[in-house]
Amino acid sequence: MEFRQLEHFIAAADELQFTRAARRVHITQSTLSASIRALERDLGVRLFRRTTRHVELTDAGRVFAEDARRVLAVAVEARTTVQKQQEVLGGRLSIGTGQYVGGVDVAELLASFCAQHPGVEIRLRQDAASVLAEEVHEGRLDLVLAAMPSSLPPTLAAAPLGSVPMILACARSHRLGQRRRVRLDDLLDETFIDFPHGWAARVTLDGLFSARGIYRRVAFEVDDIIGLLNLVAHDLGIAIVPGGFASITADVAYVRIVNPPVMRYAAITRKGQQMSAASMSFVAMVLNSRALKSNADRDRTRPAGTEATGRSSR
Repeated sequence: MEFRQLEHFIAAADELQFTRAARRVHITQSTLSASIRALERDLGVRLFRRTTRHVELTDAGRVFAEDARRVLAVAVEARTTVQKQQEVLGGRLSIGTGQYVGGVDVAELLASFCAQHPGVEIRLRQDAASVLAEEVHEGRLDLVLAAMPSSLPPTLAAAPLGSVPMILACARSHRLGQRRRVRLDDLLDETFIDFPHGWAARVTLDGLFSARGIYRRVAFEVDDIIGLLNLVAHDLGIAIVPGGFASITADVAYVRIVNPPVMRYAAITRKGQQMSAASMSFVAMVLNSRALKSNADRDRTRPAGTEATGRSSR
């Protein structure tokens, strides 16, 4: 799920006519339709009922529209706050992150933020997403950039940052190490290395295997990815990890999974409370970096010699 998809969905929900909605966000109708189909696939539900003459929201679409409007409202408020901020920001910014945040380069963003706002004191800590979300709820953290927890207290809001398929990590000498793809059923008799209970990746996998009625033996629990991959490299077990970890140099083989589990990432903040100027500025920077990355990814995949059909509405 991407920020631009929410903008496309809300435009279509407001207009209930895809041609008008496409003009509103400055893209072609085919691009808008493809964006909404991708969003529906990601959510696993139909958001619109479409005929040749009529478009209407489904029940799921009406519920999702309320959440999507709240996410966009936070983004607009963040941009407005940043644009109005004339004085040098001060105060403290307390951030929680996971070990991987769905393609968001937290270190790069923090370096850029510190260069722009040297008067802000940064506090950063890393933990399981569920633990960090609870600290936002309690007011001990301003925001969290991490995997989406399995459940959020009603006091918290989550702005989607993207999703990443999970992949298999195994020793190069392992029987699956030379495969291009594997199925979950290929892993039935394997010993697993995983993160501790309560970590988002562990919750995702435990729920997936449980739903399929598959017993999974987790013999090693590790709270850092380097330690986990080191155990995998020594063929003590296999692991299923977010695909972004494949960029880590380690003596392991990464193998794609057919119909893989997916990790979703979000920026989590408190609802109904005015965020500090520093927090709003940083959230705006994060959301803008995701929008720019989405545009860059589309440009790289556009055939050479063609022109863009429209401009992104950021």
